[in-house]
Amino acid sequence: MNWVRYGVGYLVALIVLNIVYFVLASFVDGVTAVLMIAPAIAAIYPISVFVKNEGRVPTPQERWQLVGLCFGIFLVVQSIQLGVAAAVWPDAFGDMVDTLGAGAFATVVLGTLLFEFALIWLMFRFYPQMQLRSVQNAQERKATKDR
Repeated sequence: MNWVRYGVGYLVALIVLNIVYFVLASFVDGVTAVLMIAPAIAAIYPISVFVKNEGRVPTPQERWQLVGLCFGIFLVVQSIQLGVAAAVWPDAFGDMVDTLGAGAFATVVLGTLLFEFALIWLMFRFYPQMQLRSVQNAQERKATKDR
């Protein structure tokens, strides 16, 4: 399995989605809430590439490996984003932690991470079957067209 291709593809998709959502958020209120599903949407790329390359859905072991890869990349990106936010806006970040309290802040972060993990897992669990059907239908249409 080409881990680098899947990982880089996921990273690029995640970064592009974050940029698109941040740009949209500057024009439309409430769009930043959509950032919560960006990691799951970005998972469409490695799933699609896997199904197209392999011609099948991932086995349970491959699925867990891909989920781990994507979630690990997500954790690194989130850590960088939190670090940058804390460096750029230290007062606001400190006030947020103080307002919530360290325990509540940790609970929110942990809850968010669990939510993101569940979304990524759900995407890898159910989307490959739909993608495989789509690839097979496209191949059938092409074969019919070539006759």
